[in-house]
Amino acid sequence: MTPYPPGIPIPAWRPATTSKRVGSALIDMFVLCAGIVAGMIALSTIVGAPGRSEDPASPHSLLFAGLVFAIITFPWAAYFLIGWRMGKTVGMSAMSLRLVSVNGGKPGAGQLLLRLAGAFWSTLLLFFGFFWVGIDSRKRAWHDILSGTRVEERPPLMPMAYSAYGYPPPYGYQPPPGYGPPLGYGPPPAPNAPPPPPSGPVVAEPDVVVDEAAQRGWRSLATSGKSPWTWTDVLPVTALFIPLTLGTGLLNGWIRRQIQPVAPTGLLRGIEYLGLNVLVYSGALLLLFLSVKVRRRASLKQLGIGKVSPRWLIAVIPALAGSYCVALVAGAFSRILFPGTPNNQCTDIRDEFSAYPWVAIGIVAIAAPVVEELFVRGFLLRYLRDRMPQVAAILVSAVIFSAAHFQWNQPTLFLPIFAMGTVLGTLYIYSGSIWPGVLVHGANNLISTLVVLYGTQKC
Repeated sequence: MTPYPPGIPIPAWRPATTSKRVGSALIDMFVLCAGIVAGMIALSTIVGAPGRSEDPASPHSLLFAGLVFAIITFPWAAYFLIGWRMGKTVGMSAMSLRLVSVNGGKPGAGQLLLRLAGAFWSTLLLFFGFFWVGIDSRKRAWHDILSGTRVEERPPLMPMAYSAYGYPPPYGYQPPPGYGPPLGYGPPPAPNAPPPPPSGPVVAEPDVVVDEAAQRGWRSLATSGKSPWTWTDVLPVTALFIPLTLGTGLLNGWIRRQIQPVAPTGLLRGIEYLGLNVLVYSGALLLLFLSVKVRRRASLKQLGIGKVSPRWLIAVIPALAGSYCVALVAGAFSRILFPGTPNNQCTDIRDEFSAYPWVAIGIVAIAAPVVEELFVRGFLLRYLRDRMPQVAAILVSAVIFSAAHFQWNQPTLFLPIFAMGTVLGTLYIYSGSIWPGVLVHGANNLISTLVVLYGTQKC
């Protein structure tokens, strides 16, 4: 951008034109594609592509496939999130654009995630959301509207601004159409010449600052302030899950022995699993109620069960797609770390739900997501977030979430469930509600269960 002479008032920022945004997008796409191609070349050189006769389940094939998928998918999100956080991507910088929040400050992390979700929908619907810039009166695309952000440009300085302060126009400057006749070229600037003294008041460009009040407006009140429960609540509630699970298993075994003589095998397993989970989840909800509502006299809304912004409901499908991407990559590395591990989860699901899939839908897709999100995110993560850095809190809660699924006795599940937990934890932190996570969690469980029950894969 041509520097403004001292003393000339700096024009205000305005919504970026469609042509500049298109140019910025094309530059970003070129940078991204070049980076991905370079990454693929480096991967083929360092790791080496598997041969045609190589087993697809071999560690080398799994490593190569996981890295290829990661190189193709993750850079898109990382590139734009980092660039937007800095206020401009490479393409935006080249076109003299910047990204700000609707209040003029730097966008918060929650806004950037919503912007990424909006870009996902715009791409999925044949790029129509990006073309919306040419329709909207304020030059906004769908991801701008969803995230409460805007892309701005600074208009060119008019020739009368130069002449008003006694400066010739910059060397090679020509005014935009509609601003008078073309100017003659001014003299080339002398090398290392000092700038002329200012002949008027210097208007400094205001820095883009973070408006903390506006950023808080992007979070629900459910995650504002410290949680009223302490370690004296968290530790007992977490520890009680072990005897609760063991006691429920003993009771469930007794029920099974009573109905075994009269119930068919498929129905018996369905009732057994249903009874076990109903008792476990009911006990978990009771523990949370006693700890939060009775002992601490806190509102249950502080667990994140209040209203959620529709913006985050729109982000559910993009979050589900992102969780699948990270889980697939994590699953590939898990199979490398634990080769030959039997797929116990697949076997158990088919044994327990093949005759009565409605039991699976009720438990796996509805009951489990609600209870687990309440306990792991609403209760545990809320407590951890107040007492350690936010990223650390999300990671610790994801470890606990993954360890809670060790009932399958399948180590290869730890990393994919951990990756899923980081996505669910991030959703809770920035949406302030468990409901987006419940929807992502439930949809993931439902799809995975139906694939196991009706897919052709072998367990």
